[in-house]
Amino acid sequence: MIKKYYFLAAILVIAGFCGCKTNSITGRNQLSLVSDAEVLTAANTEYKQFLSANKVIFPNSGNADATSVNRV
Repeated sequence: MIKKYYFLAAILVIAGFCGCKTNSITGRNQLSLVSDAEVLTAANTEYKQFLSANKVIFPNSGNADATSVNRV
């Protein structure tokens, strides 16, 4: 039973060391389990889905929805 915990701890430590990299903006170390390219691809896909499912309100269009958004 205890060997299982040691094995799990070893896997977590190895994953932590392999996933660590330095953030180019802050200079701090961070754990990166997913690459930046994968994150950007997923974000662009979700953003396109959001835009297709929701109406875009332009700030100076003069309709009631834009007026409500500007007021808030």
